[in-house]
Order: sequence, then structure tokens, then C-alpha cells
Amino acid sequence: MKLRKSILFLLGFLVVILAVGCGGFTEDVQKDVTTASVSETTQETSTAIPTPTAKVTATPAPTTDIGQAIQAGNEPIPTMPEQEAAVDSMETRRQEVIAYEKERDGYSPSEQGSRGINEPCGYCGVTDVYISREGACAICYDKYLQQEFGWCEICGTPLTMLQSDYKRCWDCMKCQYCGTNLSGYINYDTGSLDTPDGTWTCDECFKINSLPKACDRCGKTFEESWDIVECGVYDNLPYNYICSMCSQWSCHNCGFYSEDIDAAYEGGVSVFPDCGLCTNCYEDIYGEPYLQACSICGKLVHPSGRINGICQICSEAMNVQTEF
Repeated sequence: MKLRKSILFLLGFLVVILAVGCGGFTEDVQKDVTTASVSETTQETSTAIPTPTAKVTATPAPTTDIGQAIQAGNEPIPTMPEQEAAVDSMETRRQEVIAYEKERDGYSPSEQGSRGINEPCGYCGVTDVYISREGACAICYDKYLQQEFGWCEICGTPLTMLQSDYKRCWDCMKCQYCGTNLSGYINYDTGSLDTPDGTWTCDECFKINSLPKACDRCGKTFEESWDIVECGVYDNLPYNYICSMCSQWSCHNCGFYSEDIDAAYEGGVSVFPDCGLCTNCYEDIYGEPYLQACSICGKLVHPSGRINGICQICSEAMNVQTEF
């Protein structure tokens, strides 16, 4: 009986040992399988997703081609040393021009944004400064153009291209005697002055200062410009310049002189100031006497006082009579 119990106990013990051994082996197998699966999964994931690389922080080397620089994504586009030097040189030149303007004129039109600042100087190429109508900055204008245009012969003001032909600035274009402004006498078509002798002398002062000082006929000294009369090309007077009195009482056809208008009424030769002819010359030219008798009263009548051959007095009397 006891032996039977011992055999059963040993069989039970062996079963337990075998169960424990099989369980450990199963766990090891499961661990190996799990590890292999994870390893394979990791390998597949590594193959599908690339390993990230470190961010590039270094700036690529400059390129001379702007298109390549833009494609490379470089902002801002790098500037070559030569270009930087040119920009610095241009800015230096601009500051020189501004300083020159301030010293010369007391202000800088370049800083005030005056006309032409977007155009380059035709001589030195500087930009962003005031450019004259001739295409030059202030420095180049004085260096190259002002020498050609010159300065006003009166006040020394620098002349413009238009003023250089007359050697005077606008303020000094005046009569050399009385100071009358003559800038309006400039003929831009001919480039000359429309004054009596083409000089800086107005009409009035020309008569006083550039003509004879006395009447060619009577010798009287000219005191006022209105007293000087130039004998016209159609006058037969043997004079060039005479006084107003000699011109008034001289026949401009034959040169006869007479201040006695009453001589014509007495049958003598006289000069009529209103037509500039003497009695004889008037009749020779017009074919009728200057003085004609009124057809009613017979009085000699001046042409301006005749109405249909009747004097004014007789004409008025006739009109009064016909009204009743």
C-alpha cells in the first residue's frame, strides 16, 4: 500500500517538473519571435522614412549670376565687391554735389527733390541729385558749361546758355543811360536787340545820346527826345535830324520853310503843317488849291472846314433856314 503511494507521488512530481520546463521554453520562444518581429518592423520603417539630416545654416558662396542666386533661394542677393565699391563711390559723389550746392547757393536743390533728380549727370554719371536742363550736376555744370556761358558783364552773375549771347543776366538787360528794362526787346529769331542801334539803349535815350545834339537846320540844341525828328526817306529835306519846329514848318517835298500861315491867304507861298506841304506843292500833287473859296460867301476855306465846297458857317446857316 505504502509502495503504491510512493510511486504515485513520484509520478506527480515528474509531471510538475515537466510542466515547468515546457513553460520556460515556450516563453523563450515567444520572446525570440517577438524580438524578431520588432526588428523586422523597425527595419521596414527605417527603409520607408529617411533619416532627417541636420539643418544647413551656412550661407552659400556668392554667385555672379542673379538668376542662379534667386534659384538658390539666397535672400538678399549677395553683392560683388566691385558693385559695392561702385555704390560707395556714387554715394560719395552725391554728397560732394550736395555740399557744393550748399556752398555755392546756400541750399541744396538735390536734398529738396528738385527737377531731374532721377536722371544721371551726363558728365560724371552721378544720380539722385539735381540735374540742369543741359544735363549736368552742379559741379560738372560749373566745370564744363559755365566756362562756356560766361558771366554777366555788369554784375558778374553766372549766365545761362540763352543769356550768354547777350553777355548780360536778365536783371542787367537795361538801357545803359536810363535803366529801362530791355529784356523784352530781345528778338529770339534773329538773336539781336530790337533797339534803334542794336545796343543797350532805349528809343528815348538813343535820340538824346546817340544822335546829333542840335537841329541840322536851325542849330538849336535838342533838349528832349520828343523834339528830335528824323527826316524820312520820302522827304526831300536836305537834313537828317531837325527839331520839331523846323519839321512842322518845312515843306517835305521841296524843303521850303515858312511859319507864316497867313501868307497863303494873301496869295503868298506858305507851309501847311497838317499836310507837310507848301501851297505850291499841294496844288501840284493834288491838282487843286489847298485853300478854296466858299461857293456862297467866297471866303478861302481850309480843306477840313469845307463841306461840299461850302464853308462851315454858310452850311450851318443853310441848315437853319431849311428847318422852317
